[in-house]
Amino acid sequence: MHIKKYLNKTIPLLIIAVAIAAFMFMKLSKEQIAPLKPKEVVWRVESTIVQSGERSPKLILYGVTEAGRFSELKSALIADISNILVREGDVVERGAALIELDSRESSLILSQRKAELNEIGAKIEKEEIANRANQTLLKHEQDLLQLRLAELRRIKQLGKTSTVSQTLYDQAQQDLERQQIKVVERQHKIDSYLAQNRILLAQQERLQALHSQAKLDTAKSTLRAPYRSIIQNINHSIGTRLRPGDLVLSLYDPASIQLRVPIPNSALAAVRDGVNSGSAISVEGEVDGVLVEGRELRLSSKSMGRASGVDGVFLLQQNLSPTSVLLPGRALKLSLTLPPVADSITLPYSALYEQSGGNKIVYTLDDDSRLKPIAVKQLGWALHSGEYSSSNILIQSLTNPKLMDGDEVVTTHLPEASSGLKVKVESGAEL
Repeated sequence: MHIKKYLNKTIPLLIIAVAIAAFMFMKLSKEQIAPLKPKEVVWRVESTIVQSGERSPKLILYGVTEAGRFSELKSALIADISNILVREGDVVERGAALIELDSRESSLILSQRKAELNEIGAKIEKEEIANRANQTLLKHEQDLLQLRLAELRRIKQLGKTSTVSQTLYDQAQQDLERQQIKVVERQHKIDSYLAQNRILLAQQERLQALHSQAKLDTAKSTLRAPYRSIIQNINHSIGTRLRPGDLVLSLYDPASIQLRVPIPNSALAAVRDGVNSGSAISVEGEVDGVLVEGRELRLSSKSMGRASGVDGVFLLQQNLSPTSVLLPGRALKLSLTLPPVADSITLPYSALYEQSGGNKIVYTLDDDSRLKPIAVKQLGWALHSGEYSSSNILIQSLTNPKLMDGDEVVTTHLPEASSGLKVKVESGAEL
């Protein structure tokens, strides 16, 4: 019984001990295999030998045509449109009649102003006649006054030598005073004439202005072209009742078509320096198969469709009529040639890398054929085989170390490019 109990306790322990011993034996007797060392990947790339120089970069921009001379003709009258003599797109000469308004109301007002002007002219003439008469009558009144005064003196003298009734004396005295009053009144009329004449002349001047205004309004019943122009838009039709200030039509001068091009902030300093130095900055593009070119750059703070920025306004140079090719509002792709930049380098576009912060870099090689980043500034597109294309760019080194003539730059664009990456150059070329 005791032996059976003993065996039940020791046999499991023996089994565990044997299993541990077997595991340790197998572990110690395992063959030791040396770990594999990973082989560094070497990327095959192409490169080019750089050569700096003075080159003109070119930018690809998008602009729009606009009219530098644009007018909106508005109604100056309360009138109905009686006739429309043009259509949208018509070319009209300066002074050509475009739209006729019903002039009957303005003609009636003009007739009324003319009658008022004639009336005030008659009043002025009447006052002049009256003044000449008063001056003549004043002389007679004064002569009569002297007679009345002499008669009174004679009555007084007779009263000293003979009996003269008091009634006769009083009558003579009254006649004298009445005559004095008449002289004063006549003199007052003459003196008042100048003031009255100034009042009438002022009224005549005011009525003359009203007459001229009515005459001008009547002339405005026909809307005419202010210069040789193209009709862009007609806002109303025949029979529409217009009020002063209502827009009737808009037109523009075809000879004033210009190109408005937004200038990127990165190129603004170079463009402004070129303008200030008198350098020729131009743009060129193609629309409907016709080559167009813009010159005589002017900078404008009015930004095209943007909250802020600077636009370049170019005078259009073209051989064809603007009406056949370029109308306002045409969008087109343009290339802008900047002034030459010293120490600029031409590279294939594939050599350029853009970092997360927007900084641009290219990669050169160190002594161990590993990539080394160089910070650069992209100036624009560069010449390739005598023509500008999107395959070559123009750059300039920013900070030390800088690209030097003879440096080798990797032109193969590697998706995993980073500083220290091992590469093998297959070919090199000089740009």
